Amino acid sequence: MSVPESTEKPVEENAPSAIDARLGAVIDGRYRITSLLATGGMGAIYEAEHIALGKTVALKVILPEYAGNGEVRARFEREAMASSKLHHPNVVSSLDFGSLEDGSAYLVMERVPGHALSEMLAHGAVSYRRAIHIATQIADALVAAHAEGIVHRDLKPDNVMLVPREDGTDLVKVLDFGIARVSDEHKSTPGAGLTQVGTIVGTPGYMSPEQALGERVDFRTDLYALGVILWEMIAGKSLFDGELSEILTRQLGDDVPSLREASDDSSIPAALEDLVRSLLSSKAAERPESALAVRDALTQIQLSGARPGDPTPLPFTLSRMSLEDAASRMPASFGALARPWVMLVTIALAILAGGIFVGIWLADHSPRRNVPIDVDIPAEIVEAIEVVLHEEDRALRKEAALLLLRHEPGTEVPPFARAVARLENSQGCKPMTAAIVEIARLGDPRALPAIERLDATPANGCGPKRDKDCIGCLREPIAEALTRLRN
Repeated sequence: MSVPESTEKPVEENAPSAIDARLGAVIDGRYRITSLLATGGMGAIYEAEHIALGKTVALKVILPEYAGNGEVRARFEREAMASSKLHHPNVVSSLDFGSLEDGSAYLVMERVPGHALSEMLAHGAVSYRRAIHIATQIADALVAAHAEGIVHRDLKPDNVMLVPREDGTDLVKVLDFGIARVSDEHKSTPGAGLTQVGTIVGTPGYMSPEQALGERVDFRTDLYALGVILWEMIAGKSLFDGELSEILTRQLGDDVPSLREASDDSSIPAALEDLVRSLLSSKAAERPESALAVRDALTQIQLSGARPGDPTPLPFTLSRMSLEDAASRMPASFGALARPWVMLVTIALAILAGGIFVGIWLADHSPRRNVPIDVDIPAEIVEAIEVVLHEEDRALRKEAALLLLRHEPGTEVPPFARAVARLENSQGCKPMTAAIVEIARLGDPRALPAIERLDATPANGCGPKRDKDCIGCLREPIAEALTRLRN
């Protein structure tokens, strides 16, 4: 099974003859359709072969009866535009888009050899550890989407694919950006991806209250949907069902059912219960501040309760591979001879990493880090402030930022340091701009190194041709902050 639609029907159902007629056809002179994978309310998905490259792809085509429907065509174009912007291991990539002679359109995507999360949920609950592993990858996909100004708006189990790995864990692929909203600063054409206030789009049961009410939504509507998915994976049942009006009444008036009670699992960490409750808040302002914050919170929860054999907390990419995961992926042909070397390398790397971490956080008091800090602030916070201001390694700055943000406002962390930590922990124009504006408002010159480092970001390196400014939307607030902090 491959990329499903939100209203997918099993292939075994009687498909219209027009759909079957495409079997064996060559689309746009490049793609030969080989089999029917699924049919949806407005389109069909085929497996196809790129004739020149011999590569297997998934090809979605608008049904003939909808070929002249402008809204259906616009949905295809939004999906193509949104997913083509995203190059992320947890997002199904769009490869091509075009028109057919009958006026319909087609969309070419990578062929994903897995099954929908909804199929897994049909078999009941999963352990909270596996649920965290899946949800962390969904959150990571949202981090990438939100950074591009893309709000999915139809995140649900049908739109999450699970690809089995050799080690038994799941690789998550988020798909179907057909009703995605692309923010004004990212859209390529006027009005692209935007929906008028009062128009309700999405799937009941996974829509946030503001989305169900037809209000304008932002990235926090995706966080709400992620909360529903996470709750349902652990509880093994639907959180909301019924008509949209019934669901909305429950969302606005009822407390979120306890995960521990719904799943009868007393081992669920309190931190996970609290995170899910915050994700499912009926008020967008009370949800986590970003998908990045959610991903990091899930990672911390999994790390705090990790056991031997648990899946890697972050999505599997080379830069995020744990030492245990690296050892487990050694070729079996190495046999017993490889195991001692794996253990030695693992121990050596662990010692080295620990030494670097301790050295940076506890022993590094070089002249460049002498930031004037109040003497009554704990040494741990002082070190974290110095790291988040001056450290070149972004991963270490991020760890320091998370440490600072764990302290409640008004405690030992100075306001300027909290604002810098929020900037370091943010991703995307809106949250980063808000943090920069806050730094400028505070006017504390001690924050200057963080703004100067951001200002030094090259003006190119992003986009397909690597010629776009990665932080173009931040240049103006950065300039204003620099002026304020230097005066």
